[in-house]
Amino acid sequence: METTKAHVLNCQFSSWYPKFKKLTPRARILKPIPPSVLNYLNQDGIFLGGSDDDENEDDGEIKDEDDENVQRARVSAEDLKLITDTIEELGGSVVPKLNWSTPKDALWIAPTNSLKCTNASDILLLLKASDFVAHDLDDPFDNCKDDVVGKLTENFSYELVLKEWFPIHTSHEYRCFVKGRKLVAVSQRDPNYYDFLEKEAPEHLELLIELSEKLHDFPDENFVFDAYIQKDRAFLIDINPYSLTTDGQLFSWSEINKLNTDDPVLRLVPKGPFGSSGSMYSENRVPFDMVAANLGGNISEFANSMQQSMAAEEKKDKF
Repeated sequence: METTKAHVLNCQFSSWYPKFKKLTPRARILKPIPPSVLNYLNQDGIFLGGSDDDENEDDGEIKDEDDENVQRARVSAEDLKLITDTIEELGGSVVPKLNWSTPKDALWIAPTNSLKCTNASDILLLLKASDFVAHDLDDPFDNCKDDVVGKLTENFSYELVLKEWFPIHTSHEYRCFVKGRKLVAVSQRDPNYYDFLEKEAPEHLELLIELSEKLHDFPDENFVFDAYIQKDRAFLIDINPYSLTTDGQLFSWSEINKLNTDDPVLRLVPKGPFGSSGSMYSENRVPFDMVAANLGGNISEFANSMQQSMAAEEKKDKF
């Protein structure tokens, strides 16, 4: 199954958000992404914040940065302030993402084990630790049939998206597959079994069908969208390419491609020995002791140190 660069670009947040703004939680798009943030994300390794003026000195000897176990991030005070102001504009708590991906696979490094970010360092830490975000930066068109290597469109730029955070029940998250502009499949996203979902499923499916019908202005007839059910409303959370690079969740892509467009299939995690599989993206997590050893301390200390160093840099540049 192949896709095109145009389809992938249609699925980036800034392409669809203006059209469907009323269907999704509030968000702000920093486009292009602040330059020092992009530089930070493109550097190898996970490292602490620091000042551009810092020198790598030890006993009077200047060392090459590559010799240091802990490198310094160089996010400018101006860019940090832009992020901070945007967080405040959205109520003080946000969920970050780039053009396509949210760093859900990086919760292992978040002190709160949550995507909720209340400051710039929370955001940078999650983005930097995410394989999904790294894919956005390194190879977003890897499954496209057209030749796109090194040929991004002239008006393309990376974007930092900050979405208003609100508490959710993960049991009410769904991934929805649209084929020929018809909803054909809906999958529960949380990998755990919930007995109450069986009773709620018919109502949820109706809400998701209604939401899918409001997405007819999306330029492609095949696409995947993520939704969240809250009471009697379905919220649009994200739009993803109709591609093997998008997780089919409880469906295989061969199943999805064979499904009839008349009757959408809703699939829930079944009750039984395989009805609870823990957290999503557990394969992206690493042992805590391994991370702690590599960082020379524990995750909490690492995150706190990063926050303090970035705050110090921002304060210093104000004077």
